[in-house]
Amino acid sequence: MKSRISAVLCLILTVSAVTACGSEAEAPKTPQENTAPSVTDAETEADDDPYAVYHAVSDDLPEADYGGQDFRIVTFDYIYTQNDFDAEGETGALIPDAVYRRNRAVEERYNTHIALTVLPTDSMTGTVYRTIMANDDVYDLISDASVNTVQSALKHCYQDWNGLSGFNPDKPWWSRSCYDNLSLGGKTYVMAGSITPSFLGHYYCLLMNKRLAADLDIGDDLYAKVLDGTFSFDYFSSLIKDSWLDLNADNKKDKDDQYGLVQQIYATHPYAYSAGKPSVSVKDGVPVITMDGELWSKMIERTYALLYDSNGVLTNTDWEQHYEIFTAGRSLFLSAAFLDTYDELSDMKDDFAILPFPKWSEEQDGYFTIHDGIAPYLSVPVTASDTDFIGIVTEAMAAESYRNLTPVVYDVALKVRGARDEQSIRIIDMLAKGCVIDMGFIYNNSNGLGWSMSNLMVQKKKDFTSYYAKNEKAWQKILDNVVSAYSEQN
Repeated sequence: MKSRISAVLCLILTVSAVTACGSEAEAPKTPQENTAPSVTDAETEADDDPYAVYHAVSDDLPEADYGGQDFRIVTFDYIYTQNDFDAEGETGALIPDAVYRRNRAVEERYNTHIALTVLPTDSMTGTVYRTIMANDDVYDLISDASVNTVQSALKHCYQDWNGLSGFNPDKPWWSRSCYDNLSLGGKTYVMAGSITPSFLGHYYCLLMNKRLAADLDIGDDLYAKVLDGTFSFDYFSSLIKDSWLDLNADNKKDKDDQYGLVQQIYATHPYAYSAGKPSVSVKDGVPVITMDGELWSKMIERTYALLYDSNGVLTNTDWEQHYEIFTAGRSLFLSAAFLDTYDELSDMKDDFAILPFPKWSEEQDGYFTIHDGIAPYLSVPVTASDTDFIGIVTEAMAAESYRNLTPVVYDVALKVRGARDEQSIRIIDMLAKGCVIDMGFIYNNSNGLGWSMSNLMVQKKKDFTSYYAKNEKAWQKILDNVVSAYSEQN
């Protein structure tokens, strides 16, 4: 699956659009309400361990002996999600070794055995669904692509996480944004968090070529702006505007030229979510469309100006071309996913920095992003009977991942290109805290609310007001269907 977006689009095409209704909305809940503690909070810990605060968090779980019982996980054969659980031994590869140690620690603590089933990507969702409909108790934990997981939730496939022993959504290894924004009527059928490191890997981010930044004498200034909270969209745009260099002198933008930004056109929705506001909010267990029309109009108009009017961006659907240009040192910025830092760009000679998307307003409380549609969500099938066992072992795996696996993922990303230093860790920590999970994005196919930015950019249009008026009824019908589906479940 070299092309992440192609994979996501294939998955999205396998599910139907659905959605829901609402009443007066409360203020949207941002990911900042329950996230990993900042590494700067560890001032009293050992100076040589920037992750001491991660290691110190207790899971508050009881001890138990499950007599060697299998903990049965099923996922699909996408390399990243498969590697979230699959590790037979230590090989010297840092992330797989950390996964192996996580698995062994939980197995020894609870006398259990982690048994992984890997199904073909294009048939996993259907296979698991048929198993559940046949009332077969063969899986304890399902890890599937988010766009597919939520569709199965509407078919009464999953148990409520709130009924599982040991599950604590207030712990930093769970995504509070997922819990708050995808739960309805007190029911939580899908979750996401540290137990699957590829979830963080699928967060969208910006990468910056440090050599080009030094040539422009902006590297130190940009780092300072990110850290002091003033890295704004206007500043970001100013670095890109009119930066195209026609290196091969053919008077057309192509892969041999130099740019300020290379941008996948189907992945422009992170610019909208960098405002930190979901398109749908949940009030008293009911989802309500809460898109700020004025804000979205401004974001879309300014993103359009950046991509199409500034003459500094190459934007198309070719991820591989973007990796090639950035790896060759011919773009200041690359719009990417976090996992690209330790995968697609591992052969890059220039050092690069990992950055969040810029703020739309410096008054925003933090930096925000979104994950792509293939990022894994977790669910527990309704056919699973031993919920005490499932809840405790799942919580233990999530906690052990947060304490000892997430720091390794940070370090691998940093060590590939660039120094492992306090600044870099703090910036990645900002990125890790800022994922907005939005019902308007995830409970939809690519025509949903949360895809408004990308759909308009693909069409080279910027009139959000007309686009909203045309689609509002369809979006509301999808939300109505979600409410109905959740209401029918016990």
